[in-house]
Amino acid sequence: MSYKAEYINHDQATEEEQEDFAFVFEDWGKVLRISNNGEVTYRHDRIEPEDRTFSRDYRWILAELEAAYRAGLRDAKEQSK
Repeated sequence: MSYKAEYINHDQATEEEQEDFAFVFEDWGKVLRISNNGEVTYRHDRIEPEDRTFSRDYRWILAELEAAYRAGLRDAKEQSK
């Protein structure tokens, strides 16, 4: 599988991730670790309540859903060969 997205908490994070996202974990937040063809990106759910509005930029969610879909198609084609 070339695409994997998983929520991680402090206990599941590597030492480097624990350092990079300490501000998220200190508020009981979680980090979304996205692996796509060996490239790893991160998103987190620590958003202040006043920032949870429709005007916030959530375009990354659509882009990740599309990337997951394309990765699934690519994996299916590889498996059918």
